[in-house]
Amino acid sequence: MNHGQLALKFGAIPAWDMSMESIVTKLSWLIGNGYSYREIQQKMVTSLRGEIEIN
Repeated sequence: MNHGQLALKFGAIPAWDMSMESIVTKLSWLIGNGYSYREIQQKMVTSLRGEIEIN
């Protein structure tokens, strides 16, 4: 098992190809708007404003 798989196993949320600025901004916005951990997990891997390139 590699480090990425291990991190996911322990609850890490993948950031895909987002920049550090996008990650911080998106996470801050989600937390500030009262989303639950489960909702944050779902929304962090969903492109809301083009911050994730979906193939």
